[in-house]
Amino acid sequence: MGRQKHLDRCIDAAIALRRPLGSFVWQGNYGEAPIALHFLPPHVRRLRMFFPCHDGLQPCRRAVLKDMAAGALRWDRTITHRIASAEAPAIYRRIHWGKLDVLCVVIRWTKD
Repeated sequence: MGRQKHLDRCIDAAIALRRPLGSFVWQGNYGEAPIALHFLPPHVRRLRMFFPCHDGLQPCRRAVLKDMAAGALRWDRTITHRIASAEAPAIYRRIHWGKLDVLCVVIRWTKD
């Protein structure tokens, strides 16, 4: 079974587990191919579907920054690269071409 067909089946299975009048939250990106799903199950259950496309706006940002400042979120552990501004074009190319070793980059915009 191909990757897309497997994904479609997983979505159908997840929808089948929702209770009537429940909610289904889609993730941000399922790849380039269209999603194929059986329409009737979510229709019969009268599901509400959400397609998040932002970070939760200001209240969420404030809470995250507060937790980071308090040390509850160890954001520094996600930094995989610290570079000078002159290295930015190269790191952007790595990100563009999907180099998976790049998670978070801190760019120094001032000279040392």
